[in-house]
Amino acid sequence: IGQGHHPLANDRADGGFDGTGHAGGSLLKQGGQRSVGRGEPPLAFGCEYVYSINMAGKVNSVNIKKDADGRGAYHHGDLRGALIRAGVAALDSGVAVDALSLRALARDIGVSPTAVYRHFPDKAALLAALALAALDRMGDRQAKAAAAAAGPVAAFSAMGVEYVRFALDHPALFRLIWTMAPAGDLFAVPAAQSHPAMAGLRAGIAAILPREANGEAQRAAALACWGLVHGLAMLALDRQIQLDDAIIARIVGGLSRTMERA
Repeated sequence: IGQGHHPLANDRADGGFDGTGHAGGSLLKQGGQRSVGRGEPPLAFGCEYVYSINMAGKVNSVNIKKDADGRGAYHHGDLRGALIRAGVAALDSGVAVDALSLRALARDIGVSPTAVYRHFPDKAALLAALALAALDRMGDRQAKAAAAAAGPVAAFSAMGVEYVRFALDHPALFRLIWTMAPAGDLFAVPAAQSHPAMAGLRAGIAAILPREANGEAQRAAALACWGLVHGLAMLALDRQIQLDDAIIARIVGGLSRTMERA
């Protein structure tokens, strides 16, 4: 995937559903991730998470415990990332969200609780950062799958398949994404403020629908596709159905082909 481009992107620069119904994907970056600068709140599908205080500028080289060989556990500037990685790993290993604690993470990576609170003033702040990290991972998987596919329909189907697979592979992270995302109409968010995962959905719809499809038609198609993969994921996570790779690909691919003929 080229920097600033995506295999599902068209040539529009605004990247959103406009009056003619066309959506561009030029806002997608390599690996499906979006950077968050100092002072900028993390974004989830274009919405701010609960945590809007960026502590990246704080010095975090204090209160670092030493390893057995006397070296510091984490170098300057890496503590926030280490905490996020540890939190993601804990959730992936089966630790419940309710049981996750800042003090436990501090103990696990070898720093004092004081150092942790410099980056995450409370648990809600930590969970918001973990949700954004999970969303980035899912978007990265979708972008890579789309890049490996041949043609816009196959690429769009691959993104949908990876959405469901991510949920099955990382159920706690998948649920956390939606727990922390604020309520609101995510399609009303300007594309420039959308996370690459949502931008990919918009760009994919624009790539497979007829050129004359207007904004309302694209919105309806996007809702149908998103509703399908999210519904499959949640039914599987709640143990209402059993899915394998073949049936996921068959269902998602069928809808994508139907959308192309719409």
